[in-house]
Amino acid sequence: MKNTKNIFYSFMIFAIVIINIISVNVQGAEFILKEGKIKVTPKIVKDSKPYLTTELNIPVISGILDSNIEKSINKTLYDDAMNFKSSIEASALENYSSLLKAGLDVTPFQVITKYNLHYLNDYLSLIVTYYEYRGGAHGIYKVVPYNYNLKTGERLQIKDIFKEGYDYKSIINQEILSEISKHPDNYFKDAFKTIKENQDFYFTKDGIVVYFQVYEIAPFAAGNPEFLIPYSKINQGLKVKFN
Repeated sequence: MKNTKNIFYSFMIFAIVIINIISVNVQGAEFILKEGKIKVTPKIVKDSKPYLTTELNIPVISGILDSNIEKSINKTLYDDAMNFKSSIEASALENYSSLLKAGLDVTPFQVITKYNLHYLNDYLSLIVTYYEYRGGAHGIYKVVPYNYNLKTGERLQIKDIFKEGYDYKSIINQEILSEISKHPDNYFKDAFKTIKENQDFYFTKDGIVVYFQVYEIAPFAAGNPEFLIPYSKINQGLKVKFN
């Protein structure tokens, strides 16, 4: 009964997390490029073993004019999902064998991926949540951004969207600190100093959203703290006008 409660609780935690993160239905969405139509649909990979249950929602992109770019992005997304599963499968089997040998009840590990997507002009943002449950009160997860220039196939870090020499960090830091100051009790004290070189972010129609992983600057219950940086604050330094 205890194991059943743990599984239920872990799914509830993950459901809350996903509701907080996902604003677009993962069952498929279409976006229009000037030159044609881009379509993003999920490839579902499900599997259930005594030691591991798997549900992978892998985004598949179609309609990019350059088929090589399309294949490359899709390969990255698929490989990352499958490698995530593989990284947990061995320890799941080992855990299962140990508990079985000891005559104890087995709660299978869980591997789940979900995605959220944002698209602007010739750029695509995919945010994939990689969730794993290995027993205990709740699972853990990481949200990984996939920001692409669809014309070149380049995967973008935050520094790549700004002109060389533009002090984007100071502007973004100021915006984040201003928001934190409004609700300081929601964050760890003095946890945020500055954004990183490879800071997690994604595009929206209103600005870029800078976000943090769980426990990075706030408690687990806070999920992934997000901060919208309006384009009006950073337009001067952007290489491309996104809005």
